[in-house]
Amino acid sequence: MADEKLVRVHNLRALLKARHVEERDRARHLADRLGSNISYWSGMLAGARSFGEKVARRIEEGLDLPRGSLDLVDWTPTQHPSEGVGAHTVAQELRHPEPDDESPKHPWEFILSVPASDLPKRFRAAMPDDALAPDTPRGLVLHFSTEAYPVIGHGVLVQDAAGGRHVRRYAQGLGGAWRAEARNTAYMTLHSGDGVQLLAVVTGRDSGEV
Repeated sequence: MADEKLVRVHNLRALLKARHVEERDRARHLADRLGSNISYWSGMLAGARSFGEKVARRIEEGLDLPRGSLDLVDWTPTQHPSEGVGAHTVAQELRHPEPDDESPKHPWEFILSVPASDLPKRFRAAMPDDALAPDTPRGLVLHFSTEAYPVIGHGVLVQDAAGGRHVRRYAQGLGGAWRAEARNTAYMTLHSGDGVQLLAVVTGRDSGEV
């Protein structure tokens, strides 16, 4: 059992390294994507917590890994290139599904009313305001995925502490935090430390570009 735990901890660290998550940001990265608090994942990465099969399967499902991969002694996570390529290429490598014109299109009222857990894995919706104008104006139809990883500089759907939902630009913050940033200064920028929840990632628009 102890050997299994060491293998899983080693593989989880290697995966986060392969995905270019800085060591200081790894516990927060896992908390944002898998739930639980930062101290829980910090202890997990340090090998100070139990790392049973149930937790391993939860991580694999949440991080889009093949089932059982964390248990493999000789497993090598896929390396995502980060040098010599443009931001759009990096975003695609970081598990951004291809835009799907057949994904359901929903009115913004639906996006506001449906529980976060009931959002479709992929859907389309029109930009509700000019928070990201002029590049992403009101009415532009965007493609969303609740399974994709956020990439710095790309659009995200977030929920604030009061339950409001907004489309913003994912931006780096201090100490592993992140911001949901508005381009238009008339709209507020939201901060992860204020109870902001990431719901979905923008993977494309009607033109097929992110």
